[in-house]
Amino acid sequence: MADDVVEFVMAKVKCATAFPNQVEGGSTQIYYDARILGDDFDDLIDAIIERFGTEFSAMDASRYVPGEGAGLRQLPELFGKRPWRSLTIDDLVK
Repeated sequence: MADDVVEFVMAKVKCATAFPNQVEGGSTQIYYDARILGDDFDDLIDAIIERFGTEFSAMDASRYVPGEGAGLRQLPELFGKRPWRSLTIDDLVK
């Protein structure tokens, strides 16, 4: 069952990203590797909820990915900073 969950989430991440070759396994970071943010992230979470009934209501997505039109909030990345926490495929599976 766990392998099915990982495969499902990986497939959804590959569909949501413009960089599917960056999706290499459970350690793939949703934002920093796959560059999934905003509505695409919301759609990914919705797909997981729909398929598995997972509860994400306590998760503050703004800690892990920028929203649509994040603009200046992404500025620290230009200077090598990581303003969002790491969130991997394995984290979503757990």
